Amino acid sequence: MNDDKNYLSSTKIDSKVVVLRANLDIPAFNLQVGDHTKIQAIVPTINSLIANNCKVIILAHCGPQLDEHVDEFSLMDIRFLLGKYLAKQVKFVNAKQSLNSIKYLEPKDVLMVENLHFNPEEYSSEYAVQEKFMHNFTSFGEVFINEAFGVNDNYASIRILSSKLKSYYGLHYEKEIQSILKISTGKLNSPFLLVVGGNNILSKLTLIRKLINKVDKIIVGGYVALAFLYAKGVECGLCKFEESTINEIQNVLQLAKDLHKEILLPIDHYCVKNLSNYTSTVEINTQHISGDLYAVDIGPNTLIMFRELIESSSTIIWSGPMGIFENENSNKGTEAIGEYIALSTPKDAYKVVLGDATSAAVALLKIKQKRFDHISISSQKFVELLA
Repeated sequence: MNDDKNYLSSTKIDSKVVVLRANLDIPAFNLQVGDHTKIQAIVPTINSLIANNCKVIILAHCGPQLDEHVDEFSLMDIRFLLGKYLAKQVKFVNAKQSLNSIKYLEPKDVLMVENLHFNPEEYSSEYAVQEKFMHNFTSFGEVFINEAFGVNDNYASIRILSSKLKSYYGLHYEKEIQSILKISTGKLNSPFLLVVGGNNILSKLTLIRKLINKVDKIIVGGYVALAFLYAKGVECGLCKFEESTINEIQNVLQLAKDLHKEILLPIDHYCVKNLSNYTSTVEINTQHISGDLYAVDIGPNTLIMFRELIESSSTIIWSGPMGIFENENSNKGTEAIGEYIALSTPKDAYKVVLGDATSAAVALLKIKQKRFDHISISSQKFVELLA
């Protein structure tokens, strides 16, 4: 994977039929708020191929494994959005009816294939079944480009095509790898700050474990912070947690103590009594959240503390919002943290965004994407490869 010869940037593909596997597994909410990160990720690669007179076929999936066509998971909307970014028409076809569409492609044409998850052959464990499913693409395709960072390598569209066609990693995939290498090899400036939040506690614990030897400090917000506080004996209102989760957090807290790494938690929160009514948020010291309240955002004193750390850091990885950012009455913490990282850190600081929820927050709250050095399209794969 680290061999430059396997990267599109290190070769010239001219006048070929190129099959590109993308990661377009975009939650409906992200599309709704205008988070087109995964669509934008493949645009430079496609433009490069178009400029060299290639015919481009895009394969992708979205949503669960379905075995049949389900309208809400169609790639039709994504196809039109991609067309806008490319400033050209993107043709569209179902995988099993794709033969003629592929045959009659002209140079510079772009063809998107409907959601591969509508076909059980895509994720079959039988090689022969997968091979037959990919026949149209292996018969006419000359080059395979992998832009499917975070997609299962055992899917037919990756397993078969990468074994039968000359293969390269796309321009965005290379950016993912280079960012991971930069972090994992320690070629970063200190202080190194990890910012975590969101709802997925176990994935954030994994991220902390992967990076705890490299980072200087960790700040925690969102639902994850409430679990950390609970593990330290602080009652967190109506939030309840599994005993096994709390045990895992206590192990991480002990690890941080052993390594002399500081984990900073919120000192105040905005809370509500009813999750269907966010207009009556109250600011409360975190130690005094009563049993009839939900904590929905970090408070102003926490923001002051977190801002000081962010503005003094030279490397920042941000994974997860600070509260329920979808509601305008509980999004101030996430918006402020995003703005601090994007705009207030030193100009030469290295800043990475991980996760669908984080990129959705960046889009919804109109935080400048260009201020971040890298926005990963798969936090799970990113963290996995950090090992």
